[in-house]
Amino acid sequence: MGYRQHVELFQAKVNRDARVRELKAQGKRISKTSIRNQQLHPQYVKDYQGTYETGFGNTDYRTYFSVLYTYDIEDQWDSLGLK
Repeated sequence: MGYRQHVELFQAKVNRDARVRELKAQGKRISKTSIRNQQLHPQYVKDYQGTYETGFGNTDYRTYFSVLYTYDIEDQWDSLGLK
């Protein structure tokens, strides 16, 4: 099993699955996963529907997400044993 990295975070599983289909069509090795009970700024969630503030003094970084959906891309060099 190679090195994996979380690439994008989504609130909706449907949106994550659509992105995974695009990447698999390009020939990438993908595994789907989810992350639970996260507190982070909404700007990092790809399909966040609300509004948020950025800049000094905002408290949006405390936004709670019970489930976030993501995917991992396997590093092509590690899977070949070249790393």
